[in-house]
Amino acid sequence: MTEQNYYKLKRVYCPENFTSTLITIDDKKLHRLLHVIRVKSGDQIRVFNAQCGEWLAKIDHIEKNKLHINLEKQLRASQSGGRISLMFAPIKQDKLHFLVEKSVELGVDKLIPILTERTIVRDINMEKMESYILQSVEQSERLTIPKLFSLNSLSSALESLNFADFVIFCNEQEQQNSLKKTISNLEVNKNYIILVGPEGGFTSLERQILNNDKKVISTHIGPRILRAETAALFVIGCLQFAFGGMDFSPRA
Repeated sequence: MTEQNYYKLKRVYCPENFTSTLITIDDKKLHRLLHVIRVKSGDQIRVFNAQCGEWLAKIDHIEKNKLHINLEKQLRASQSGGRISLMFAPIKQDKLHFLVEKSVELGVDKLIPILTERTIVRDINMEKMESYILQSVEQSERLTIPKLFSLNSLSSALESLNFADFVIFCNEQEQQNSLKKTISNLEVNKNYIILVGPEGGFTSLERQILNNDKKVISTHIGPRILRAETAALFVIGCLQFAFGGMDFSPRA
């Protein structure tokens, strides 16, 4: 099989370290492989995680509740996460699925859901969110799995952002600072969070909290009022374009 054809094979995330030439997949992944992807003994697949990279593997044998895989060749080396994260208020389920799926495809490193005064959806299904994330990672050829944070208040979330250098606050009321100007002043080696608000926007008190935070860069992203998911994906795409899609390692 040529290297170009490797990428036609199904790829499966395995969190375990590949410490030998034989690894075991079980539980939910086994069900998906056997009954959705419908693999069988002798089939080749790709297995991956951020620590071990991506490997060409062959299914050795299938037991009642286990599937044994022989590692054959490393296709990509290990990879660290990216520098762009997303902070967002939960939205309706179909739009939330779309937001999570596409932001992961675009390379976000962390997903940080927050509760604000005007957040309509006050709860999220973490298990479903993690499922959306993994599906998007497997589909988009990523190696890293974005971290999903627990739902928290805006103020608490801001206090815990020790991993971020700056927060790009998508603020429709901003009069001076445009997205183009903001991006032109950003440094590639810093860590950024993109913050989008709920459907009803932020309250005056929340805006005051954000504007008083030294990490926050208030940014106007255009002349039209965008939906939360549209605004988030637009800004993620602009930053990835400016930074050259920095968290995707090249294929072998």
